[in-house]
Amino acid sequence: MGIAAVGLACAAESDTSQSLYFPPPAGPVSVGKDLTETLTGDYQLAELDLAGCWGLNKESARLILGLREQHGVMAWIASSTTTGRGNGRGWVREITVKRTGERLSGNIHLGEIIGPSVITISLDTTISGTAISGSYTVRFTGKVPFGFVAAPETTGAVAGRLIAAKEPLRTDQHWPWHFGEGGSYRGPDSNCSLITDLALAKPVWKSEEPLGCGWGNNSSAIDFHATNNRGGSATPVVADGRVYVCHYVPARGKPFDGRGIKVRGDYEAIVKEWKAVYGEQVFPQEKVDDLFREKNDTVVACLDGATGQTLWRTTLSARFKNVQQHKWRGMNPSPTVAGGRVFVFDLEQHMAALDAKTGKVLWEYTSAKQRGAPALGPGACVIGETVTHLGLAGMDVASGKLLWEAKCSPWACSTALPWRDQERTSLILLNAAPHSPVMVQCVDPLTGKQAWEQPSALVGDNDLTMIADGILIGCAKQLDAKLNKQGEGSGGGGALIAYRLATDGMKEIWRWNSPVEVVDRVGMAAGTGRVYVSAFQSVFCLDLATGKELARADGAGGARNQAIWLADNRLFINTEGRHGGYCMQMLTSDPSDFRVLDPTKTMRGKTPAAHPEWDPPHAHTTAYANMGTPSPVVDGRMFMRGRDAIYCYDLRAPAKKP
Repeated sequence: MGIAAVGLACAAESDTSQSLYFPPPAGPVSVGKDLTETLTGDYQLAELDLAGCWGLNKESARLILGLREQHGVMAWIASSTTTGRGNGRGWVREITVKRTGERLSGNIHLGEIIGPSVITISLDTTISGTAISGSYTVRFTGKVPFGFVAAPETTGAVAGRLIAAKEPLRTDQHWPWHFGEGGSYRGPDSNCSLITDLALAKPVWKSEEPLGCGWGNNSSAIDFHATNNRGGSATPVVADGRVYVCHYVPARGKPFDGRGIKVRGDYEAIVKEWKAVYGEQVFPQEKVDDLFREKNDTVVACLDGATGQTLWRTTLSARFKNVQQHKWRGMNPSPTVAGGRVFVFDLEQHMAALDAKTGKVLWEYTSAKQRGAPALGPGACVIGETVTHLGLAGMDVASGKLLWEAKCSPWACSTALPWRDQERTSLILLNAAPHSPVMVQCVDPLTGKQAWEQPSALVGDNDLTMIADGILIGCAKQLDAKLNKQGEGSGGGGALIAYRLATDGMKEIWRWNSPVEVVDRVGMAAGTGRVYVSAFQSVFCLDLATGKELARADGAGGARNQAIWLADNRLFINTEGRHGGYCMQMLTSDPSDFRVLDPTKTMRGKTPAAHPEWDPPHAHTTAYANMGTPSPVVDGRMFMRGRDAIYCYDLRAPAKKP
């Protein structure tokens, strides 16, 4: 059998109870050209509770549906039985649900990440006003997945409602770039009272916009049938009540590279092996081919912050090389929103500015003479009328005209941070050749004129260098090498170093060495005069001005490409940034009451002594050995990058009854 024989040819309503049916994953598809799409038509959310008969514990499950013009376009089973770190069954492969008059019915096909199983949920419900009632049936194709009732078909009652309108996000609350509201992984203060138990986080929406997974989810090409292709690991950003995300999609219609041609020729034997292991699965040909496309499309999408519906989508076709690796080592810069524009990069350092309201492409910059290393900075830094190109150049915000280019070593790891003193705002550039100390430059953002340049003791990734209250903080080499375990990553170091910035240079003011084990690197965030640093099994609160330890919480922390961030008197930790899992811990931020707020429904901790971790009930993803991926918290809502979409949770505590 040749490779072409494994193409998918099934009707949309195949009888899954009689035959194996494996529709291709519902995911992003290349449009093959430059295009800005404005999505129109009514979009509505529905919340349904599927009672009993769900998993071994016969638990109820929450189903959130998105309907565009009465047709199902989004489905989220918010249950840890189907999703979360340990389960990959929540991957939606196809939705045929639609509303016809007062009837809401159809199928949702869910697939496992690896394994010959498809779960089909069939809905048969009636709408009365906004109330929804009826029944559902769950059927399994192939082997019944672990954790479910071993019956070929189970049924249960459905009760729910159409949601007439969702509460909009405040338009004066922003997380406009990778670092948050400022430059130190801190969100805006919304004065919301947040929950004390992450297990009470309420699922609100899953984005209508499909995304490819991040690196670290797929360990081999065999996973393509369930997880789509990798689409980068950029963090979503939030501005003016909207959510912006940048990802990429293999460009169809483009030729395959030399490696792709060779590997595709080897697939006949590989497919036979897959069938022997996984049964008579059908592997869609286009998903195999997407692994080996030569180019990628850059896709930028704008979502409504209240509903997750796509407002507009812009595709920049075939702009850069298609990277489909498990352990890609370069960063994927997050978007930046400023002055009514969205600034995005691709992996070949092309830069584009889009209108934030419409998605119209305003300008592109593709002719940079100086290119940074694959370990790029977190994104564009905007100061006044200047936007930086990865700290290597400055462009005019309105026109994209090149204003200046920085002087630094070729293929430098570069990023840029804003520094505001009493008189002006300057640009701090961080440049280093691979495995070399970081050079720090202070330049005028409009002219690029250098005020000063100094070497530093900073090491590691530039997404762990930040500025707070005029102090530059970053990682330094741990003095006790036994406490700094280097894994597969770059090893950001287990120590912190702080420099006071001035108009004529910078001065080291303190160093802090972790007294406990660090795996690869720490996590770090700063705000309200404090620095928070997360080691493997301990989290510390330090005084920003002196480095003095103010508080310590043991049994919490993270490893490898962990990320930590601040919002509304809470400290959030993504405890491990590789291997596809995105579990979290939450702490109070007050040093006088510094403690872990344990979730009631959890994953186990990394060690028996560790505090438990929250396992969000959606399909997880990570950036692997690239950068931490914080989940912005704005107006009491958290926005998380998942394996197939953006997910929104409401963290606001219920109002107390009088």
